Amino acid sequence: MENIIGIRGIEKDDDITLVTLKKLPDKPGMAYFVFGMLADEGIDVDIILQSISESQKNDIVFTVKDTDAVHVEKVLNQKLSEIGAENYYIDNDVSKVSVSGMGMKGTPGIAAKVFSALYDAGIEIMHISTSEIKICLLLRTNCAESALKALYDKFDITL
Repeated sequence: MENIIGIRGIEKDDDITLVTLKKLPDKPGMAYFVFGMLADEGIDVDIILQSISESQKNDIVFTVKDTDAVHVEKVLNQKLSEIGAENYYIDNDVSKVSVSGMGMKGTPGIAAKVFSALYDAGIEIMHISTSEIKICLLLRTNCAESALKALYDKFDITL
């Protein structure tokens, strides 16, 4: 049931691996090349984030299911020089906590309330991804359950 400010769900996913490609060349087609290569290998990608260009280089961060982590590492080991990235990191100590609801669109303050809940709980956010109806937070796995509780409490939602 959607609450008064339009939050329909708060969820946690611990089956997440975070992959960071460091210092990719800042040129057209790099995202296509990277994610096309992963798609060709049958690897499903969830969240994708790209940093601001620095010295003609970008970092790209993305998530995959834990079950795909070994496959991603194998592909990156084989293709890193083709991609042009200086390095990559794979981190499986990550969870995704998501807040969603159709009523979030056009409702000011929901993101601030989400961030306030985590701040009050002393939880560090690694990465943030948003759309009009969803906020996804990547956190350390040992913080995910506390984050879920803090968000339920902040939005006055009972478990």
